[in-house]
Amino acid sequence: RFVCRFAAWGLGRAKAAGTVGDLEKALGDRDANHDFRPHRASEAAEAILAIAPKGPAADQAVRFFLSDRMLTDHRIDSEGTRTAAARALGRSGPAARAALPELVKTLADKVPATRVAAAEAVLLVGGDAGQNRLALGVLEAELKSGELATRVQALRACAAARATTLLPQVERLAADPDLKNEAVAAAAVLSTLK
Repeated sequence: RFVCRFAAWGLGRAKAAGTVGDLEKALGDRDANHDFRPHRASEAAEAILAIAPKGPAADQAVRFFLSDRMLTDHRIDSEGTRTAAARALGRSGPAARAALPELVKTLADKVPATRVAAAEAVLLVGGDAGQNRLALGVLEAELKSGELATRVQALRACAAARATTLLPQVERLAADPDLKNEAVAAAAVLSTLK
């Protein structure tokens, strides 16, 4: 299982075009352990979006991420799955544009880490002005969170998504001793983009 997941990751990074058909097969539900299958298959879906960002295979990969075992999984203790799906869609960039409506819905998730991942994904995928405004609003709110881990995730998302409009908020967090290193790093990335 690990080898298959690592192979899918490698094929995606190598943009190995001849492997899309095999990667599509990896999206299927073909083992007895259905709960963890989506996590393993997510590398195949992400690889498809990296290799062939348009067409039927890409559509199938996006549908996989939008399935009830990934981004729309609302079972108890499924927040990690939703967060992982949002992050993968964000890493896929514009190839995951069809997922934007569901990512925007996920901005209201009850779990802060999932909201942050969805906000980062909306910005990386390339939402319209309204969607991006909503995503930036989520990141700005989470930068003020009472939870240290959430603020760290929001700082990292700001840097990854190049959220330069939030640079003043990021710079203010550099005064927080718990966040200084993360905030200084995020501010450095954002200030080079201005």
